[in-house]
Amino acid sequence: MPHTESLIATQRMGCVNRYFDVSVRPWKVLSHYLKNVGSEFLLKCNFKLSSLPCKLPFFYKECLEAWSDFKSCTPVTRQDISNEIIWNNQNLLINKQSMFNKKIKEAGFVHLGNILSNDGKIKNWDVFEEKNLSLSEFLVLSRLSGKSFSKMETM
Repeated sequence: MPHTESLIATQRMGCVNRYFDVSVRPWKVLSHYLKNVGSEFLLKCNFKLSSLPCKLPFFYKECLEAWSDFKSCTPVTRQDISNEIIWNNQNLLINKQSMFNKKIKEAGFVHLGNILSNDGKIKNWDVFEEKNLSLSEFLVLSRLSGKSFSKMETM
């Protein structure tokens, strides 16, 4: 006998998966709710719905929670941590919320390894300045705190 909760979670994840289809459909209003967290980029992130700065209708909330539960991971090795996506990350929070910044992401700072030096500290300001980021954007990155970031410093 199939496990009912697993079947429901599978159906919810299927709704999120159909969001990747390039065709235009009226039900794809999900992107409207996810604009401030990167729209479909969110689905690549290690997010927890409760730490995202967005409000969702109940149906989308259930679908994204199922997706998040399925995709959630805890990085263990230094390489895993380095490859962790910064944005919307449940382990990298500012004031108990994950963050997304389109400008910083488009400047090429996507993974923790892009912003951290080999000793686990944030790279010098000049690295960010070369990519035309402002000092305030650099300071946002330097405020990130979380389990992944602190693990990297101790490895």
